[in-house]
Amino acid sequence: AARCMNAEEPGVRHRMKGAYQEVPQHESAKSRRPSRTFKWAVRAIILAVFACILYGGYLLLEKHMDIGLSEREQAALKAGPTHDAPPPPKKRERYVRPAFAVDLPVPGKMNCPPATIKASVKTPTDANQVRPADITYVAALGDSITTGSLSYNLPDEFDNEEVNFVGNSFDMGGDGGLETHLSLPNILRHLNPALVGFSMGKGLAVKYAGLNVAYPGRWSDDFPRQANELVQRFKDYPAASVQNDWKLIHFFIGTNDITGLCRINTGTSKEDYKKYLHEAITTIQKNLPRSIISLIGLWNLDFEWRAAKIIYNSTYRCSAKNFEVEGQKRSVEYREVLNELAADPTLQTKNQAVVVQKVFDDLYEPLKKTDGTYDVNFYATDVFHLSKYGNSLVAKQLWKQLVQPVGAKSTTNKEMADTDPLLACPDKDCPFIRTIANSKNCVLPDYSTTVKPK
Repeated sequence: AARCMNAEEPGVRHRMKGAYQEVPQHESAKSRRPSRTFKWAVRAIILAVFACILYGGYLLLEKHMDIGLSEREQAALKAGPTHDAPPPPKKRERYVRPAFAVDLPVPGKMNCPPATIKASVKTPTDANQVRPADITYVAALGDSITTGSLSYNLPDEFDNEEVNFVGNSFDMGGDGGLETHLSLPNILRHLNPALVGFSMGKGLAVKYAGLNVAYPGRWSDDFPRQANELVQRFKDYPAASVQNDWKLIHFFIGTNDITGLCRINTGTSKEDYKKYLHEAITTIQKNLPRSIISLIGLWNLDFEWRAAKIIYNSTYRCSAKNFEVEGQKRSVEYREVLNELAADPTLQTKNQAVVVQKVFDDLYEPLKKTDGTYDVNFYATDVFHLSKYGNSLVAKQLWKQLVQPVGAKSTTNKEMADTDPLLACPDKDCPFIRTIANSKNCVLPDYSTTVKPK
């Protein structure tokens, strides 16, 4: 109506108590205009409501879609590590390869006599008579090596500490199948399609990781917590199955303990390393019957820690004096601990076994191809973790050692570099996961025949 009035009219009329009152036009406009404080208050309220809606949606998704770690893990991880080391840097301070490797597929092929890879007629009651096809559950404790960190070799992964391709992990990855990706779970699934617990995809949430309770950056002092977390995760499975079916559980830890020599100049002592692993083993054996615990020995310094320096002449940032000597010494001590634990008679029972795998023990330099050049594709982008290709090569050797008798387990550079998909076969006279006991005296399930290993 105001637009229809004369522009020179000094005021406008407002209805007030049934009558018109003429007021100045500038005062009328001012009375209708909200104050600046009021407008900012409204905006703040709208933003607050919107933020609450977003947060509520996130909580709902986390509850129903299992985003992130479990509540047990979150509580434990908020407490932080029990050692005195400072937290790791937000961005990785290692060496980056000049070129990114192609994602090289490593398939697996099994051409073994059926009698050596079939499951037992009845579920075994003796840990020394468990065939690979008898394994129902696969699980693992460890650090970023076991979570498949950086294992896709994509350029945008390097600065992202959250890239954990658990589905590629050599001892827990279940992505693809044996024909496309060689991993230990894919081998075991080929023998027993009912296998459960393996990891798939990317991420540390239980729906991806399964029974892989490894966590990046952890030291050996985290193993007791991981063991308890594993026991809790098994509660999601049928109690009768957990009680009666066989489990293969891998341990691999120590890379961060040794790297700690560069950060606090002490790392983890041999005695403490043994204490943490012993506690984890006893926790598992107390709560998870019919378990075979596979202890994977730590690698040598020149095979991983100094790989970038040897291959690319990079400088390793370390404030510790004699790190190369002390780090290698500590790696050897940790492997000695595994042998001591396996030799402990209290940890070897009829339905529990502990066995050491020497996958990395005899590798004293970065992996070389058959032509003598370094196989840079074996390593991830930081030349420390394993690529997807590297995980497959390690998985092949881990499988071979599982069916090799104790005392004969070994992996040379030539064997590790072998990309032939053909897999090792169990011994026809002792087709079991090899333990200390069945490596000395292999007794067949019917107890009618005793075979002494060759």
